[in-house]
Amino acid sequence: SESLSSFMIVAEWGDNSETVLDTSISGKTFSYTAMFNAYGSPGDDVKYKLTAKDGNGESTTKTVTLVVVPEQVSLDGIQNQKVFNVNSQSQHIAFDLTKATPMLDGTAPAEQDIKDGTASGAQQWGKTWTSGNGTTFVKVTLNDYNVASDTKYLFNLYKANKDQMTTEIAFEEGEVILARSAQDVEFNLFIIKIDKVVDLPAIGNNNDYVQFEFKGVLAI
Repeated sequence: SESLSSFMIVAEWGDNSETVLDTSISGKTFSYTAMFNAYGSPGDDVKYKLTAKDGNGESTTKTVTLVVVPEQVSLDGIQNQKVFNVNSQSQHIAFDLTKATPMLDGTAPAEQDIKDGTASGAQQWGKTWTSGNGTTFVKVTLNDYNVASDTKYLFNLYKANKDQMTTEIAFEEGEVILARSAQDVEFNLFIIKIDKVVDLPAIGNNNDYVQFEFKGVLAI
C-alpha cells in the first residue's frame, strides 16, 4: 500500500463546519492525540469526518458522530423582562436570552433569540414570537418551569420535545415556552414563563407588550 500524504479532521453540525486538523504526513501509519473543546451546542449531533489521503491522491473518509451533552450546572433566573409589539415606537422588540438583554429594532439580528412576530404595519398585535437567528420554540408545562433547576432537566426536556420545536410560536398569559437559542454558546436552552400579556385595544396604539421571566445559563 502507498504511504499516507495527509490527514484531515472536519467537524460538521447544522450549517457549521470547522477544520479540527489538516496536516501533511509520511509513512503508512499515523497517530494523533489532542484535547480540544467539543464543537456544537447541547443537542447537536456533531459529525467528525476523518479523511486520510495517500501519495496517489486516493482518500478514505470515516465519520464519527457525537451528541453534545451539557455539563450539569444550576440555572440562572431572570424576571420582569418585556418584548414589545414590533410596530411600537422606540421600544425593545427583541431579546437576547444568552445575555438577558432587551434589544431595539435593527440591532444585531444574530443575537435576537426572541423577536416580536407581528407583521410590519399591522393594525393589531399578533402575539407571536419569532427570532432573528433561527431560535426554535415549543410549549411545555408550568410544572416544567417550577421544577427546572439545572441544565440536565432542560436538556432532557429538549430531547423529549425537539421534534415539535418551531421557529414561530404564539403565546398567552400563563404559558411556558422552551427555547433553543441558535447562538453558539456553551448552553443554549432556556425555559420562559409568560407573566403578563398587555394587548392595548385601540387601533394604532402599538405599545402592546409581553412580560416574562426565564431560566437558563447566561453567557456573561
